Amino acid sequence: MLKLVGAVMCLFVVGAGCSGRTSSNGSGELEASISPLTVQPAVTFSVSIQTPKSVLPTSVTLGATGSMVIGAGAIITRPGSALSVVTNTGSGGIDAEPTARLGDVWSTSTVTLRDRVHVLGRIRAPAVIPGSNDLIDGGIDTAAVLTPKVVTTWSVTYPAATAPDVIVNVNSTGSAAPGRYGTLRVFGGGKLSLSTGTYFVDNLDLESTSKVILNQDAGPVLIYVRLSTILRGVVSTTTNSPPDLLLGWLGTADLFVEAAFSGAIVAPSAKVVLRSVTGGQSGAFFGKDVAVDAGATVTFRPPNVIITAQQPSRNVCVSEVLPNDTLSGAARDVQYQRDLLRFCTGTDLPSCELTLRARLNVDFFAAAAALFSNRMSSGTYAQLVQDRDKLIRTFHTNGTLACQVVAGDGDGDYVPNGSDSCPTTPPLTPVLANGCTNTAIPTGPPITEVQSILKQIGVTVDPRCAGAPIPSIPAPIGAWRFPSDPSVGKAVWISRDTTQSTCPLFYQVEVVLTDGMGVRAVAFRDTDDVVLPWITRPAGAVQFNIHTTDAGNKGAWASYAVHTRSYRARAINSAGKRSDWSEYFSAGNEDCVVGQPCVNQ
Repeated sequence: MLKLVGAVMCLFVVGAGCSGRTSSNGSGELEASISPLTVQPAVTFSVSIQTPKSVLPTSVTLGATGSMVIGAGAIITRPGSALSVVTNTGSGGIDAEPTARLGDVWSTSTVTLRDRVHVLGRIRAPAVIPGSNDLIDGGIDTAAVLTPKVVTTWSVTYPAATAPDVIVNVNSTGSAAPGRYGTLRVFGGGKLSLSTGTYFVDNLDLESTSKVILNQDAGPVLIYVRLSTILRGVVSTTTNSPPDLLLGWLGTADLFVEAAFSGAIVAPSAKVVLRSVTGGQSGAFFGKDVAVDAGATVTFRPPNVIITAQQPSRNVCVSEVLPNDTLSGAARDVQYQRDLLRFCTGTDLPSCELTLRARLNVDFFAAAAALFSNRMSSGTYAQLVQDRDKLIRTFHTNGTLACQVVAGDGDGDYVPNGSDSCPTTPPLTPVLANGCTNTAIPTGPPITEVQSILKQIGVTVDPRCAGAPIPSIPAPIGAWRFPSDPSVGKAVWISRDTTQSTCPLFYQVEVVLTDGMGVRAVAFRDTDDVVLPWITRPAGAVQFNIHTTDAGNKGAWASYAVHTRSYRARAINSAGKRSDWSEYFSAGNEDCVVGQPCVNQ
């Protein structure tokens, strides 16, 4: 049995012989040790981050719940136009040593500035003790309301499982899948590959010149450590993108960050000490206490991985993701949409599909704006939306094509450069499979009708839509007529959106009638829901009444000269969030005559 255990453990020891005993490289340096595998019991920890009232944790560079010291000459900065944010919700205050430079300061206890400290933002604290020749660009607010605190809490449960050691020796390589481990140790020159998921570790030891490489294509990497942590190695990714890494230190001993770190660190019961290192520290750092070495540079990067850890509601998640203010224009919009998908709504999507869905979301917004301002016809808009919807399905089933488009799509038409016969197509142009303009544009509804709907759903921001969830997928239930009195029109039933939100909503419908005119686009506001004396709607449905006197496609659909072949629906709110399309409701169960059996018409 012991031989079997030793053989199994060899899978986790890199660069060492598998004799079942400790080996030496001839210089007396320990290469690897092998210990029996035993099942460790489950253990649960509570992790908590606190920030002052109105301060999102994803906006904070340094956050403490006890005390904070920023060393002489240290720089706490944030790329782009926004300022870095440091906070302390404890009683120990914030102490900025001489010539330190930082952005906005929030503290529920005294802020002490030594000589020549430069605060680029505003200090919000009950008391401030200034030094000589300090600069406070934004002034001091001692009356700021800092409570109740924003408390972000989640549980971490180490699963009951065997906890093998993974040891990567000098100049060797190794890998570990998400799961529970006793020790993850990487010696100098060693490289350890980790992948998307959560690691529950007893001891983490990254020695000088060691590397941890993250394959985070499918999502962030979370590492929790409960007994000991040594951070002297660096973290990178397989794509050279910034790491989406959360390191949760669950112990009470001081945590020393002794090499350039990129990611988020959360140490709710310990002091986090950021050393001054070449390249500086990057990300966000939360501890009971926080200390920054003299001369150190700490650069903010949004700790969106915290959202992954806490797994909040979609509402909360969307409100916590912040746009990247180092970007502008379309690049900023695409990155924001990508972050929303990555951390809130599309967490199971591979990287290439994620990027393209983000681009498509931006296109939908841009097309709506162009339609609203008369820069795009309603027919072109309808074709573009239809094309983009097809692309979403295509990229979901063809990851290779998705990555080809991400790698090279010069004109942004979602046709890879190598297959694009028209490589300079203007933006927001419906195209054929070869990338050339699709000239078969259908006749759309009158622009005035569409604009009327758009005014209701809002191109501008509606305060009722802050944090609004994505609407639920509606179900088309039926279209009904009352033959004895055609003047009453028809009733259209769609299942009611089930999300709890005050954000204005409308239902977009695509209907095919028996007149041979193809797909017609119709839209209803949720406030168009009516009670009709001649029919009783089913529970959970909204009911719309269409008449031949209605303009455009509503009037065409209301005519008793045609029947409904099929229709589908989706819900869109004023925040611009859309459900997926429903399945089509097809012939045989719609346009039923009240009081008579439904027959296939």
